Amino acid sequence: TEDATWEWDLGTGIVDHNARWGMLTGDEEEAHHSVQVWAARMHPEDISRATGALNAHFMGKTEQYSAEYRYLHRKGHWIWILDRGKVVSRDAGGRPLRLAGTMAEVTARKEAELALQASEARLRAVVAAPLPDPTLLLADPQAPAGAPPRRPWRRRLQRFVVTWLCRLLPLEVLVPLLAHSPLLDLGIQAAYRDPVIGDGELHRLIARPARRAGAVRALRAMSIAMALRPHGATAPALLRRLRHPCLLLWGGDDRLVPLDVGLQCQRLRPDLALEVIDQAGHCPHDERPDAFHRVLIPWLERL
Repeated sequence: TEDATWEWDLGTGIVDHNARWGMLTGDEEEAHHSVQVWAARMHPEDISRATGALNAHFMGKTEQYSAEYRYLHRKGHWIWILDRGKVVSRDAGGRPLRLAGTMAEVTARKEAELALQASEARLRAVVAAPLPDPTLLLADPQAPAGAPPRRPWRRRLQRFVVTWLCRLLPLEVLVPLLAHSPLLDLGIQAAYRDPVIGDGELHRLIARPARRAGAVRALRAMSIAMALRPHGATAPALLRRLRHPCLLLWGGDDRLVPLDVGLQCQRLRPDLALEVIDQAGHCPHDERPDAFHRVLIPWLERL
């Protein structure tokens, strides 16, 4: 679509614009407006970002001014604006006199970006949920929400100890060794109720990520992050803040993350749905897919 054009006289504070500007903002009968009107109709949360971009350009820190912000349409709803401009004249002392630029409505794009960010945030929480979290076993369902106070020196000491312990562990030796040894088969078997030792395809599927070049670095970073995560990122705190429907599907014979952990999740959030798949271990979707789907699909259809 065609962009609106504008020119701002900094001496008078008047902004002249073409007809397209009025079509975007609903001010079709106005050929110009004051910069005070522009600021008054900008969303309060976006003013500092837009004015900061302007000041940076005025001081010569950027080649052009560019900002995205919400602007109040004449009909009362918010639209997203991509505003770009450049100083076209300065006085003898280098102070800006006139600024010219273009303005485009980008509401559809911004709403799609925000929806994607929200979706990604929910996805990260769901992906993190299956990780065994020791804080679940220690959490008191009757305890008030909020982080227990910790002194700054204790946080610094904990960070130092955890970081150095993870660096001192010879993961560069241990991870490849486990990935190429029979110990991996024993670990896989712990996740299944039925015998799987000797399943070459399953072994390759589990071993492949551990053999990648960045596996050790990723494991060390994940270990440090899990040990040092704030109270608000632990499973009990996340469960208390959960606002979306959640279904817990648990293998009745899970030896990696016992069913007691699922029951503790229910004690923390009694409204959670917990379904136990009989004769299945840690991977009920793999061992008992038919039973898994008989529970999951109707639950999804009821949402």
